[in-house]
Amino acid sequence: MNPGYEGRTELPESVKILFRPTVCIVPDNQYICEIKLFANGFMNAKVLAKKIITLYRNAMKLLSKQYHYDWSLRGIKAVLTMAEQLRRTIMKDASEEVILLRALRDMNLTKFVYDDINLFLGLINDLFPNVDCPRIYYDNFNRAIEDVLNEKNYILVPEQIEKIIQLYETMMTRHSTMIVGPTSGGKTVILNTMADAQTKLGNKTLLYVLNPKAMTVIELYGFLDPLTREWTDGVLSNIYRTINKLTIKMERRYIVYDGDIDALWIENMNSVMDDNKLLTLANGERIRLQNHCAMLFEVGDLQYASPATVSRCGMVYVDPENLGPHPIWKRWLKMNLADRPSEQEYLDDLYSRYIKNILNFIYEGKTETSQRSRMKMIIPLTQVNIVVQLTKLLESLLIRPFLNDRKTQITHEFIHSIYIECMIWSFGSCLKQNDRVILDGYIKYLCPMPTGLSGIKAKVGEIPIEKPLLFDHIFQTESNQWMKWNDIIEPYEHDRTKRFSELLVSTVDTVRLKWLIASMIAIHQPILIVGDTGTSKTATIRSYIRKLNPERYVSLILNFSSRTKAIDVQRSIEVQVEKRAKDIWGPPPGTRLVLFLDDVSMPHIDTYGTQQSTALLKLFIEKRGIYERFDARVWKFISDTEIIATMGTPGILVGIRSQLRVSDFWEFFTEREKQIGGGRNPMDPRFVSHFSVFYVSLPSHETLFRIFSTILQGHVALFPYEVRELIPSLIATTLRIYEGVLKYLAPTPTKFHYVFSLRDLSRLVQGLIQTTPERFDTVSKFSRVWVHECIRIFSDRLNDQKDQEIFNNILQTAIEKNFLLKNHMDYLMRTPILFGDFRNVLQEGEAKIYEDLQDYQAVKAVFEEIIIEYNEQHDKLEIVLFNDALEHLIRIYRVLKLDCGHMLLIGSGGSGKQLLSRIAAFTADCHLFEIQLTRNYSETSFREDLKILYIQVGLRNIKTVFILSDDVIVEEGFLEYINNMLSSGMAPTLFTEEERDGIISEIREEATQNGRLLSKENVWDYFIKKCTTNFHIILCMNPIGETLRNRARNFPALINNTTIDWFMKWPQQALYAVAEYFVSRFKFMSDQYTNDIVEHMAMVHESTHFYCDMFTEKMHRSAYVTPKNYLDFIHTYLSLYKPIKTKKCDELLQEITLLTSKQAERKNKALEKKQTVDEQLIIIEKEKGEAEEILERSMPILLEAQEGLNSLKPGDITEMRSFANPTEIIQLIGFCILVYLGHTEITWKNVRAVMIDIDFINKLKNRDPDMFTIRQANLLKSFLKRLEDKLDVNHLIITDTIKQKHEEMCIKMGSVSKAGADRYRETKPKKDRVAAILRDYETNVNELQRLETSIEKLTITLEQSKQRFDTAMEDKMKLQQKLMTGFRSETIRWRQELNNMKNPENQLLEKNIPLSQPYRVQNLLSSDVEISEYQSYRLPSDEFSVQNEILTIQASRFPYCIDPQMQGLRWIKAMESKSNLKILSMRDRDFLKHIELAIKYGYPVLFKDNDEYINPIILNILSKNIQDNQKNLFIKLRDKEIDLDPNFRMYLTSRVPNSKLSTFHFSRSILRTV
Repeated sequence: MNPGYEGRTELPESVKILFRPTVCIVPDNQYICEIKLFANGFMNAKVLAKKIITLYRNAMKLLSKQYHYDWSLRGIKAVLTMAEQLRRTIMKDASEEVILLRALRDMNLTKFVYDDINLFLGLINDLFPNVDCPRIYYDNFNRAIEDVLNEKNYILVPEQIEKIIQLYETMMTRHSTMIVGPTSGGKTVILNTMADAQTKLGNKTLLYVLNPKAMTVIELYGFLDPLTREWTDGVLSNIYRTINKLTIKMERRYIVYDGDIDALWIENMNSVMDDNKLLTLANGERIRLQNHCAMLFEVGDLQYASPATVSRCGMVYVDPENLGPHPIWKRWLKMNLADRPSEQEYLDDLYSRYIKNILNFIYEGKTETSQRSRMKMIIPLTQVNIVVQLTKLLESLLIRPFLNDRKTQITHEFIHSIYIECMIWSFGSCLKQNDRVILDGYIKYLCPMPTGLSGIKAKVGEIPIEKPLLFDHIFQTESNQWMKWNDIIEPYEHDRTKRFSELLVSTVDTVRLKWLIASMIAIHQPILIVGDTGTSKTATIRSYIRKLNPERYVSLILNFSSRTKAIDVQRSIEVQVEKRAKDIWGPPPGTRLVLFLDDVSMPHIDTYGTQQSTALLKLFIEKRGIYERFDARVWKFISDTEIIATMGTPGILVGIRSQLRVSDFWEFFTEREKQIGGGRNPMDPRFVSHFSVFYVSLPSHETLFRIFSTILQGHVALFPYEVRELIPSLIATTLRIYEGVLKYLAPTPTKFHYVFSLRDLSRLVQGLIQTTPERFDTVSKFSRVWVHECIRIFSDRLNDQKDQEIFNNILQTAIEKNFLLKNHMDYLMRTPILFGDFRNVLQEGEAKIYEDLQDYQAVKAVFEEIIIEYNEQHDKLEIVLFNDALEHLIRIYRVLKLDCGHMLLIGSGGSGKQLLSRIAAFTADCHLFEIQLTRNYSETSFREDLKILYIQVGLRNIKTVFILSDDVIVEEGFLEYINNMLSSGMAPTLFTEEERDGIISEIREEATQNGRLLSKENVWDYFIKKCTTNFHIILCMNPIGETLRNRARNFPALINNTTIDWFMKWPQQALYAVAEYFVSRFKFMSDQYTNDIVEHMAMVHESTHFYCDMFTEKMHRSAYVTPKNYLDFIHTYLSLYKPIKTKKCDELLQEITLLTSKQAERKNKALEKKQTVDEQLIIIEKEKGEAEEILERSMPILLEAQEGLNSLKPGDITEMRSFANPTEIIQLIGFCILVYLGHTEITWKNVRAVMIDIDFINKLKNRDPDMFTIRQANLLKSFLKRLEDKLDVNHLIITDTIKQKHEEMCIKMGSVSKAGADRYRETKPKKDRVAAILRDYETNVNELQRLETSIEKLTITLEQSKQRFDTAMEDKMKLQQKLMTGFRSETIRWRQELNNMKNPENQLLEKNIPLSQPYRVQNLLSSDVEISEYQSYRLPSDEFSVQNEILTIQASRFPYCIDPQMQGLRWIKAMESKSNLKILSMRDRDFLKHIELAIKYGYPVLFKDNDEYINPIILNILSKNIQDNQKNLFIKLRDKEIDLDPNFRMYLTSRVPNSKLSTFHFSRSILRTV
């Protein structure tokens, strides 16, 4: 065992004791060397052995510390083995010192970094003075190497050739060899050249390349099914079997592990890498590596390799210093310009003039005359990377369009201009803006071309100066002149029919980025765009992809998050390709697949510094293929692909350890950047080296102004002139506010969501686009809606009152600096600021107009009507619409009305996030979609639910709001899908290929009608676009703890692609409103106590917040109080309240006096009201007469219509009822009859069913129109309007007698409905008003009589109480005198203590709150008998324990007992022992089955040993979401409705004394510490 190594763990003690431990001591290496040398025939073994040990000991001390250096016994053994081979083969006659010297040199020199080579050679010379050992040259092999390099146009670099020979020699003695070194050193070329050279010499060499970090260990080695014991080979085991097949050919087979080394997979290879050569699989199979096979590892470093791994392999270190950029440039010239020597020579001269100087300037800060600090790169690139990028740009801009054709003649000045353009976008591509300015000046200093004239475009051979920087210009080859990027920007045309997300204003940055992408796509070069959030990377690339020719390109957009895995990427790619040949795959023939990898740096970095998805992409880009993961495990070539990737500005560089010596890249990062982690992960340099990298800086102030002013000016083109003139200053003020927010509201660990980007400015403009010229026709009105949008975007997410004040100051300061707005300051900042278009949402057919809603009362009235309508269609809601709730409700509704509007609601449990979301969704006419947790609900179940959602919104065209709360996120993988849905509208690989084809076939016709081409990709894009239009996502999250912060970092779309609304604790107004709502409706509560109780309840809740904060500060443990606790407090108080009866005469007197005065006051009010009613009786008589007059006019029409029914015969009705598909006119009249008779379900089937009734005609005649409801009247009005459009009585021509007969009969029945409706519309309002006034009159008369009667009774009671009062007062005075006489000395002290001490009971009494005297919890909630019974179950008798257990039994919620000593557990067991107590654990597989039975049959359940996690599947039980179906009570558990027995009880206990409990526990259970 080596328990200290990476990837290994200690054995448990229970296993250790079964073995006899034996410790191996450190071996005597010198003695071992001496024996080994003697055994191999070395006569001077003792001296030589000492030299070996001395050399290794000194090398270990003096040489640098590298992960791949090995000075252990295995390294010594390898030297001895090589010495043995040399002595027995090619050096039989050489001296012993020469043989050992060569073995030491050749076995160690290969692994040293550049700086250690000379030091090691010096040590050898000191140990072997005057010993000359020339290197052995392999003539044939050397010639083969040079031939291979020449064939591939490589430049012969002696150091690289030496490395190839070193690798060749190392593999002579080792079957496992590692090629180590940073990127850009030429490792891959060395390896491939050695294989090709061996093949050239007749020893065919096959390489099997894989990246072990691109797959899991199971996918790599294989899987053993634990049930069937069936074995499935992995990728590596499959390759291993293939290469070990016997062959009669001269053939070598190598497995190349091109990826990072870590302890997870490499430790399984130890038995293969040592002398055993055995691969042991999980099924017990052992496969030996044959002699014609070997293993090669191509890695950047060995930081995570254990010493056991390092010592088993030969090492060849490839130092980038040996290569440099010059051979890369020479090879490129040789490959592309071999037939154009003049251009080749001129380009080489330009290289000599610029490249070395610029590289020194960037990496070392050196110029010919000065020294400065190094430049900072966003992504550190090696010199080779930069020169390769230069060659790619030259290939795209110069070679491909001009120099491929020999007949094309171009001037040197033309080449020089393009060369400068390529230089600035290769050397300056990753520099920050400040360094770009410096580099620009240095290039101009080196450039011999003259500068152009000011104000005139520079011609070919001139340096442009229209703009300050070369980066601001482009060389136009068509006109042979330099132009500003501004000159080629396309003009913007505002299209009101487009979705806001499709609007794109071209700017310098977007045009430049599209040009760079097109240049790289033209030569099939992968491109990586780096930039901060809000730089329009994604929007620009999506726009570029949309404009590609759909007949030549298909696209795949992948949005990466922290949980994106290699398998996700591979599945997405495989869905887009199809088989072309045996092992060749690709997009449909004639097309190329464009892969857009958005946020490619987001995936989580594992313990060993690798991103799995990046490892797969690296292999895919290098080898143009991937391994099949599931069936054959074979290699699949994927052709015709283009790759575009984006990433955020990185933090700490992965793999930087291997590059520090090359350029000391660590200094490229600022201190702030070094601290950045999480979602801004840096990339592996070996992966980045395959891309052309370009940094996109944040847009300038000028660019931002152009973008948003252009869009907004296009929108207000139809507005009045003064509004149009306002837009430029409004956008300038918006940018000033944005800059202030960035400066003063920076993100912190507790304010991680303070991430403001250009997306927020886009959302602000999107909100302004909802305005109409009719409602916002003045500067003040339009400016006020602008203030509203600023608050919604910037202020709603702030979680601190001080931050909101800071924002208000920023906003007001910005307005004061705007001369067009400052005069309207009072109007603009008038509160409340509420805008919406839902005022007439319940009126069908009415246009919804975005408008200022003025005040809370108007909004409240509208939403009360909406809630009434909601309750008619759904489960009844009981909600108090206080001001804060109204604001949140309007915010949610506002986002649901926006294109691609998604929300992140952040607030503690019980704050109303989900309830308000449901009301807002109903108001926005959207269906709700929520997931229902079931047993073993997993990521697979979530995928199936998402499929249902997409079918609903994409195929059925149903607008839907998907509400997802953190309670149901049982796996973090759920958020991977949500992240993709927010980013691109679709979760990749959600649908299988068969399901995808089914959707495409179903929606193809609709897509074609909307102008889409018939290809699968275009139809699928249409489906995704339709889905993004029809669904909105609302995420309800809890901010407590680190969970949300980690999720926001790992899944950036949760912040970037949502509008955030932070629910702070309820304000005083909300607490008062909620308490007043419930207390005032409590029939047993006297009005005189209501206000005092409401005020006290609010005070208690506020003080609880204070004490929770104090508890957290002192005890370092969290305690929370949520709005749900406040509601429980109110309901519990009302359920326990009992009217207090007192025997004290003074209280009785006070109560009678108060009641008498109150009744007198009511009597006066009743008399006044009677006088008012008398006055109203005159009006009643007048309106009653008018109503009767209208009724007299309408009654003949109604009677005439009813008389017309007498002519109908039963046979006519029977015949009409037999129609299965009548005409539309008959159908409409039938629908009118149904509505008239009061039916709710309107179908022709119900019309026929009504006609079956024998009393059908009589019901029509006798139907009372006054029984109509408002909804029925509106519905009947709509049917009659449609009927009038279809039927014109004066011009009706019916030729068919039978048809005429039936339609006339229907018209008669319809006339009754119309006449009844007309009578209802005319008389109903007047009748209702008369009836209301009469009811009011009768109520007041009855109240007056009741008051007079009660006054008489109370007068008698008052006289009796006075008599008792006088008697009691006499006794009281006698007692007081006696007491005062006996305790006169204590009077002074008592008075002082009385003034200093007011207990809570006194405070309640002073507030006029009813309180039982004496007050004890035991007396209120229990009895002495019950307490005695509790104590018989081993309950301690102290008051705290008694109160604790009473609350455990009597609380409104189920208890969560923190019980480290298990005292509470024993008490619950004893108490519930006779009730069939079921003891469960959340870890039990069948606990849901038991809890279902407990709910149904009413026996108690105890969950013991709970940790901080509570399975959300029992959320409905914990929350006591009990529903009533008018027959019995039931609870929803999973997808079942379980009948609830009232005797059901549930207990939860935890043995962890300091649990980190969240608001979930505090709001859904009663916490008790036992």
